[in-house]
Amino acid sequence: MKRNFSLLIAAMMLAVSANAEVLFTEEFNYTSGTVLGTVEGWTTEGEMTEGEGRIVNDLTLSYTDAAGEYILSGGKSLKHNYASNKVGSSNGKQYMSYHGFTKVESGAVYLTYMFKADGAQTQSNSELLGLTSGSSNPSARPWIGKLDSDESGNTFRLGLTMYSGKKEEVVWGETAYSIEDVILLVLKYDLGNKAASLFINPTLGTTVEPTADLVDDNDAEPRTNIDNVMFRNQGASKSNYFVGGVRVSTTWAEAVAVKATNPSDPTALDQVEVTGKAHKVFVNGQMLIERNGELFNMTGARIQ
Repeated sequence: MKRNFSLLIAAMMLAVSANAEVLFTEEFNYTSGTVLGTVEGWTTEGEMTEGEGRIVNDLTLSYTDAAGEYILSGGKSLKHNYASNKVGSSNGKQYMSYHGFTKVESGAVYLTYMFKADGAQTQSNSELLGLTSGSSNPSARPWIGKLDSDESGNTFRLGLTMYSGKKEEVVWGETAYSIEDVILLVLKYDLGNKAASLFINPTLGTTVEPTADLVDDNDAEPRTNIDNVMFRNQGASKSNYFVGGVRVSTTWAEAVAVKATNPSDPTALDQVEVTGKAHKVFVNGQMLIERNGELFNMTGARIQ
């Protein structure tokens, strides 16, 4: 009986995995003080005249909610410290760091990471880690900016652009966030619908994409593919924050995946706990419930 159940779970594992793909992860598990541009796979270009740059830091970022802990919680973080790239009265070449992944030409791409502000946010606007097409076509990215109602900079707001680097075209949210908070950001670029979406602190462990907090569908310069993550700065707008647990995927379920809570191998077929007529199983590192031949996530949603 247990063997037949194991075969059922194996088949379900294949079905769940077939439509889910993780294209890139980065947990910054390098020696503290390592400059991002020296890490294999990362390229840094441009000029920075004020600031420390992008450096691996020992600060550990974690994000949890009622469903569990974000799958890439607990690693090191990247400290992003930028003040200016002005040379005299002019801006120097844009200061950017990027890393490629398998090119996506249809459907949607999700970029997930944990974010924490580094000190007071008194700048009007600055870009955060985003998605690009190649290394010269910045695409969707979140923005951070001060709240006019808070001169201290201890709270901030978040924004979004689909492709534009112009502050006048940022779609800003109204919610105030504290510089003490660790925030989970999920950035989506929809190649089919030509729109970018930002989800802020979405519920973990779900399979159905919720309504986005911010949407930018200005398709004046739509991208035909997405294949890089990128940090980018230009001008004298400071950008100080920490980033951790970077993950690029092609499904919502992978974008908000949780850590397995089973101390044993989460992919082992024998890790099955019988609870009444339901069975707790671990599929691709995620805890699911099997009931009457169907799989459900921890929020009760059925896995297709």
